[in-house]
Amino acid sequence: MLIVIDKHTAAVVCLRIENTAIHVGFNSDFFNQQKSSMLPYTKQFISVTIICVVFLTIRIMKNWVTDSFIYTTDTLNTSVQIINRSELMLDILPEVPKLEKEPDVVIVQATPEPETPNKEPLPEIPKRIAARLEAANEFRMARDILSGPQMKQFNPGEIPTTAHYVWCGDKCFKFNNYLGILSIVRILEPLRIFFHYNIYPSVNCPFYQTWFQELKQSLPYLVFKKIDRPINCNTMDAVDFALEQMASNKVGGVYVGERAVLTHVPDTWKTGNNFVYQKIGGSNSEEMIVFIKQGIHSKNESDIKQFKNNVLNQTNECYSHDQFEKADQNLRLSYKISPCVFLTRYLIPEEVVNSLTSLSSYLRWLYYGRTDGLHVQQSQDPSDLVPLINHMIYLNPKPGNPVKWNFECYVSVLSALYVGGFERVYVHGDTEPSGKLWDKLKTENVTFVYVDQPYSVFQQDVDVIQHKSDIYRVNILYKYGGAYSDNDVIWVKPLSEEQRRYPTTASYEFTRVDSPRVINNGLIVSKPKAPFLVKVLESFWYFKDEKWTTNSVFMYYKIYERNPETLNIDNRLQVLCCYGICHPTWLPDYRQDWDHPKPTTRINVEEANAFHFFDHKSPETFTSFSALKSHNHVEALLVKRVMAAIERAGRTHLLHDD
Repeated sequence: MLIVIDKHTAAVVCLRIENTAIHVGFNSDFFNQQKSSMLPYTKQFISVTIICVVFLTIRIMKNWVTDSFIYTTDTLNTSVQIINRSELMLDILPEVPKLEKEPDVVIVQATPEPETPNKEPLPEIPKRIAARLEAANEFRMARDILSGPQMKQFNPGEIPTTAHYVWCGDKCFKFNNYLGILSIVRILEPLRIFFHYNIYPSVNCPFYQTWFQELKQSLPYLVFKKIDRPINCNTMDAVDFALEQMASNKVGGVYVGERAVLTHVPDTWKTGNNFVYQKIGGSNSEEMIVFIKQGIHSKNESDIKQFKNNVLNQTNECYSHDQFEKADQNLRLSYKISPCVFLTRYLIPEEVVNSLTSLSSYLRWLYYGRTDGLHVQQSQDPSDLVPLINHMIYLNPKPGNPVKWNFECYVSVLSALYVGGFERVYVHGDTEPSGKLWDKLKTENVTFVYVDQPYSVFQQDVDVIQHKSDIYRVNILYKYGGAYSDNDVIWVKPLSEEQRRYPTTASYEFTRVDSPRVINNGLIVSKPKAPFLVKVLESFWYFKDEKWTTNSVFMYYKIYERNPETLNIDNRLQVLCCYGICHPTWLPDYRQDWDHPKPTTRINVEEANAFHFFDHKSPETFTSFSALKSHNHVEALLVKRVMAAIERAGRTHLLHDD
């Protein structure tokens, strides 16, 4: 139970009920600030305690389900009112610590007396509080990058413990930039990294670009400092500013440019004073690394100018990608080459996961902590296979109303049983379907499993019915294993034993979005307790119910990027079709707009395990077997294959339209 006594000083009293005792605790900052005037607050505490006891008595009598309420007051004569939860705007009470669980039923908030002309205005939100609120609105992208592999240990004083990174322009922070700072972390193990900026990295970036959030949430010694002068890109502005910072103190430092990556610490850094590495013929800060053993500890402009000129007077070469690859391997392994490599091309993690180049091996070490490739492993145990069970989910959009099983869902179940080779299909839902088609399925290896609709995940409300299914499919697969398929999937061939040996398998989606790729979760194959599913469940910590695809497709790919050894990407698992046009993602240039009208290259339907239809080209024909017989569009052809399999099994009564 949380009670806020004074919203000006953020004094906090916490009452917890454990067994029969009431534990009382005060915010220490409150005591330090109010030692001389505790009497009025003692009276407040007594009044609030009485309110708590009354509230708890009512709660027990009424069996209210709630864990907390908030009481705020400005004066001793404050009245109390109960307001509706939907009326509470937590962002106007920034001093209240964030609750682990939001109040569910009741919030008690003080109504101050009418303001007098002499009453002081409320203080502005402190910067530290505003920063905390901003961080709370971001995805939890924290990653353990401190305990990863380090290059080598250094004795105190051998190399500087401060690094500088200077951001130029208004743009997105990308993976290349992330690698540059990560190289500082891995190679130098600094005590502080100063991130200098005149314009903060853009927040209006595609969702995929979460690298800046990851750094902010992962590095405790990352310090942000705003610059009071513009830093232009493709100039010497950034290194000029960094040299001023390093010159004005005795600790020196290391500057790494935006497109540069540090590969090692040369032995000369331990004995020398200043070293500069720059692209041959280059004239901008982004492709540079500067090492300063010790500054001059002077604020005099002429001294600093002379220092900068001396440092930049002699430069060493910063390698390009090609130069790094061509360097003698023995020299590279013994760190006898340039410690600086500049990246000229935009990279994504997927490009370095299994690449055989020397630079990719190093970048893989930076990001993943290992130099070898990250392949998902197949089980060699013949009994360790994905179970031959197929899960579907049908949650009632109008709970309490009957659910009639339609023809599309009927065909999907039959295709799983008679073409997909599954031993049983489980339909999970909160309302058992009805109708003739469902009655027929009840005579097959089909089981309906009652489940309640999930209304929250990690204490966050989930209202969109499709997102509730997104949550359940992961939980169900994690518990039982098997295949999850949407109700508009038609199986065209069984899973092979090779496919069933992988821990989890999924496929890319064809749609063109602001991400290198996205993964479709409408068909997933997995063993129980698979590591990839654990990561997906953890990603629900920040669930965006208002965004259609954030947690269902975007986050899947981000998880795969971080953990490529947990997921097998098999683009022949399913073919996605929209308005009768199918898009095999194993073909080159497969990415298209959602409603792209141009048909893809003709393929053999048996090249995939299943076809997944978002929208039908002729929905009026997709109502019965007889309605489809005279048509030859792709849906009709696939349904006819299902019909043929059912006929071979001698279950022709399933094909009757009665």
